[in-house]
Amino acid sequence: MTAFDNVRRIFRSESFRRIAGGFDRRLLIHKANEVGPRMRLLHCRRLEELGRLPSFDDGLTDDAISGIDRFGASTVEIFMVSHRWLRPSLDARLSHPDDSNKTKAKALIEFTKWRRNWVRRRHGFELEIFYWVDYCCFDQRDVANYLPMLPLWVACCERMVRYETPDYHNRAWCRLELLLSHAFAFADHHVAIGGGFVASGTNNGSEEKTPLQRPSEGVMTDDADAAGITLLEQFAEEFEPATVDRITRRRLAKAKFGQTTISCYRL
Repeated sequence: MTAFDNVRRIFRSESFRRIAGGFDRRLLIHKANEVGPRMRLLHCRRLEELGRLPSFDDGLTDDAISGIDRFGASTVEIFMVSHRWLRPSLDARLSHPDDSNKTKAKALIEFTKWRRNWVRRRHGFELEIFYWVDYCCFDQRDVANYLPMLPLWVACCERMVRYETPDYHNRAWCRLELLLSHAFAFADHHVAIGGGFVASGTNNGSEEKTPLQRPSEGVMTDDADAAGITLLEQFAEEFEPATVDRITRRRLAKAKFGQTTISCYRL
């Protein structure tokens, strides 16, 4: 049985779909941990202390279950960070998700401030945010074991923050992350920010719709990624979406590229 077969089995189980809509993601994460590498997360305070995105090899992320247990699920949100790498290179020693000014890390730190302030004003408690960032939480040298887990880890997150550059929607991996979010989790819980984002009382934002586009037709830095992207694209197309629309309470339909849209709150 392949890694994808194990992930497919979990998604097809009724028990997984029953627990997929709750705010406590630990049951989902436990199921994901049973079939692949344990899920890891970057805590917002760690990011603030560092002022940069740590690599997976730095070992500065938390085991997802232990991290949530430390604060309690009722005060934790998990955001998947969707982004394109700002210094892509076929040479792994030169490739990095951020620029030399740490613009992306700074924007995420500001987003943390905005989100925590918003929750404090609306709900009256101190929010703890964990981020799933590929560079920090995914061993880039072990793609065979980590790549099949991506749909499950998407499902284990509650929300997505998109760090958008002008070419964000043209990139194959970014398109894939949006597709996976529609198929497996939080298609109506996206927030978009860009470089230079600063939290303030005037961050009211506006809601917009983002059309899904076929990932395998997007731009890739490494053509060798095409096989994995196509495989995950086909995997997502197998399933009826797990997400229920928050307004109509109806289950979302399968994606139709160029037609299906995802709600996004742009700050």
